Amino acid sequence: MNSRLSIILFLLTVFLTTLSAQCKIDTNFFSVSEKFSYDVHFNWKFVWIKAANANITTQAYTYKGVPSYRTRLTVKTTGAANKLMHVSDTLTSIVNIPNFSPLFYSKAAHEGKTNSYEEIFYNYLANETVKARLTHYRNNVFRGDTTLTSQKCFYDPVSLLYFVRSLNPSTMTVNQKTSVLVLFTDESFNIKVTYRGTEKVEIDGEKISTVKYSFAIDGKAFQDKKESLFLWVSNDNNRVPVLIETKLGIGSLKAVLKSASGCRNAYSAFPSDSKIIKK
Repeated sequence: MNSRLSIILFLLTVFLTTLSAQCKIDTNFFSVSEKFSYDVHFNWKFVWIKAANANITTQAYTYKGVPSYRTRLTVKTTGAANKLMHVSDTLTSIVNIPNFSPLFYSKAAHEGKTNSYEEIFYNYLANETVKARLTHYRNNVFRGDTTLTSQKCFYDPVSLLYFVRSLNPSTMTVNQKTSVLVLFTDESFNIKVTYRGTEKVEIDGEKISTVKYSFAIDGKAFQDKKESLFLWVSNDNNRVPVLIETKLGIGSLKAVLKSASGCRNAYSAFPSDSKIIKK
């Protein structure tokens, strides 16, 4: 065998082994064919208006020779909200296949007259250290280059969703907390995820059995530091994100599941005749 190829294969093996040791999570809930769509509503002065459409799609991908998954979250304003301020954001997260360790993240945002781009490159070192490099641009002007290291896994806003979905509520007690490091723009945030128990959520007349989590995020945009964001996922083996709500300094925002398809397991949390589930 070519000696250069042997070295590459050896390094790749070490790389994947290191990933597995550092950031392994349960992936039995996940299917690469998942597709979720959401209606995003904004509350201002006690009035809810539809503000945007959001979609989450995943596909198999190869990143620097490593088998991986690429997930994209797109958000686009609609209707009156689009006339007030046009928003078109694409968030991309690449994770490796064995255990969902983040490899790369980017956010391309077009919001009003402001265009911004940020990206994160993850590097897993042999001493159980994760190194992440964050770069940030605004209106094509370089705004920052930051390198952070940790003995814990870093996640970004997209891969965080898979981390939370990997939690097993059957092994948790109500109000049990889990800490996770999340990278965003040029900072890292230590987020506390709290299991709040089970709850029935009604969407378009359908009652869905869910598991509720709250997030404590120390960020300027968030109004309540103790409970900045809430997430409801389906109480079945798919753990579909059903509802997301957050309190902002100027109002509230919620994303409501509109359709789901391509999941790995039975949709037992949804009514058998659910119109949200697309076969």
